[in-house]
Amino acid sequence: MIYGKLIKSRVILPILRLSYEKLPPDLRQCFAYCSMLPKGLEIPREAFINLWIAQGFVRSASRNRELEDIGNQYFNQLLSRFCFQEVVEAFDGEILACKIHSLVHDLAQSVAGDECLNVKSDTKNISDRVRHLYLHDEDLSEKEAPKTLLKSKNLRSFRCTYKNKPSDKTFIQGIAMKFRRLRVLVLQALDLEELPSSIGGLQQLRYLDLSHSSNLKSLPKSFCKLVNLQTLNLINCENFQDFPGNFRSLVSIKTLYLTCREISLTKKRPQSFNSLQFMLLYNCDFVQLPSEGFQNLNSLRVLRIYDCPRLASLPDNIKYLTALEKLWIWNCEVLDLSEGDGLEGLTSLESLLLMGLPKLINLPLGLTKNVAKTLKFFRIANCANFAMLPVWLLNFNLLQRLYVEDCPNLSFLPQVRSHIAKVHVTGCPKLHMA
Repeated sequence: MIYGKLIKSRVILPILRLSYEKLPPDLRQCFAYCSMLPKGLEIPREAFINLWIAQGFVRSASRNRELEDIGNQYFNQLLSRFCFQEVVEAFDGEILACKIHSLVHDLAQSVAGDECLNVKSDTKNISDRVRHLYLHDEDLSEKEAPKTLLKSKNLRSFRCTYKNKPSDKTFIQGIAMKFRRLRVLVLQALDLEELPSSIGGLQQLRYLDLSHSSNLKSLPKSFCKLVNLQTLNLINCENFQDFPGNFRSLVSIKTLYLTCREISLTKKRPQSFNSLQFMLLYNCDFVQLPSEGFQNLNSLRVLRIYDCPRLASLPDNIKYLTALEKLWIWNCEVLDLSEGDGLEGLTSLESLLLMGLPKLINLPLGLTKNVAKTLKFFRIANCANFAMLPVWLLNFNLLQRLYVEDCPNLSFLPQVRSHIAKVHVTGCPKLHMA
């Protein structure tokens, strides 16, 4: 078995390297940076793109093109060259996540050389040329930032995963003092209620991942000094309650992943997020999204609301999200969309997912206006009490894909027009077609 893998490696790696050498320079940088990501784990597509943007690998020759769109183009080009595997595709064709093949990861490490390193904390010799470091270890409980790293003052990325943690406060303070040029910092599962104020010294930071830090409650005032921050990940920070008072000074944030208690949004409201383009609210403990401030989210293109068990309604002010292209709502047990008047203001919506909503009986009438002119992809699934798809759905002239799945009480589906390229209906035993 080992011999077979060795032969396979010797045969395939030269072919992969040849393909790499044909890549444009910007794509080569993006490919080499993949060595910083965990081998064999499923990685969200937007994580690739946001990390590349944070490092300045994605460039636009036109002010009219968003860096995120160019980054998505880079991702698709690498995907077409078989750099990624086990691709997860959504109902609207969007690639949600993928894995990096083991041999591809090995090649990325090879071409990155000393600039991108995956090492353990007891590694004695770390090149002073290292720019991007992935530190992994079983046990760092007795250690501070490894002394071998102290000479790596030009570090741009620091990713650390470990099971037994040291004093997280001391660890972060050491990082903030030594690595002032960091653009990417990934420190998951921290055992802290608040970050140390020294985090404000990382003023070049573009990407910060603090996910799975279940005790984290707040961010220090100094956090507002991170004026270049573009991506903030607070997923599975169940006790998070509060953004700093001057959070609106963080004018560069475009991507926000958030798990929180009710106070964090109702107190500060989303008025600070004027440049926000992507927001994922996951397992948030609030009854209602804040109505104030939605009019300021005029750049928001993607809104995903997952597993919010107490969310009862959407605010009418959702109508101000005129740039919103994707609205995905999943597993919100008490969410009632029967009013849904605010949905009529969504003038750019192309992709709509309604899944795991037991209170949904009929589609909200708010969809009959502007959404009818723009919607291309619609999926409704696992809605136990959903009764019928309305006839007015036939007026959605741009609709390309329609998925209806596992709605046991669905009894009526209008005759689908020929312009809909794909219709998928399953798990609807009471259904009668018009």
